Amino acid sequence: LVKKDKPWEQQVIFRTNTWNVHWDGHEQMFKCWYQDWGWDYDAFMNMDASAQSGALNWDFHETADHRYLYAESGDGIRWEKPELDFRTIDGRKTNICMGNEEYGEIHACSVLPDPFETDEACRYKAMYWTDKGDPQVNARIATAYSRDGRAWTQYDTAPQIGEVSERQLGDVIMLSADTVSGEYYLDTRAKGMG
Repeated sequence: LVKKDKPWEQQVIFRTNTWNVHWDGHEQMFKCWYQDWGWDYDAFMNMDASAQSGALNWDFHETADHRYLYAESGDGIRWEKPELDFRTIDGRKTNICMGNEEYGEIHACSVLPDPFETDEACRYKAMYWTDKGDPQVNARIATAYSRDGRAWTQYDTAPQIGEVSERQLGDVIMLSADTVSGEYYLDTRAKGMG
């Protein structure tokens, strides 16, 4: 089982679309990507109360560091978390594979081993909600690709889904591919559905 067992793992969540597990036939192993809110509970609890109601400001995004972590397994039961070169915390390599100050926070990531891709450098695709700074202003849907699911490169342009190119998706994103029809499918909810 994948457990919270690293010092940089703070608020690991496995719900709806915050985790992905796929079999990699090239490397003969299971691969898992999962979300860590990176939530600083103490900073959150010390936030200033709202001037209007005296209630605590419940926007925990200001005290969170959303990121995605990677694990791998030969049998799907015993999981290892390799040290990757993407992000260090307190001088140590981590298994964080997406989400940092340069690219922004990562939330609701869907990872897809792309059955239609012919370029080995782009075998894996990811679609996710991201923001850098204020999530009310800078939130957007982004995509990335990877050879092995460990090191990711963001696409330069935002994805276009049907006629929509601006952020219109909510924070549920589940990407899949139908090998019979040759089409990609996206299950989501509309922005603001909560």
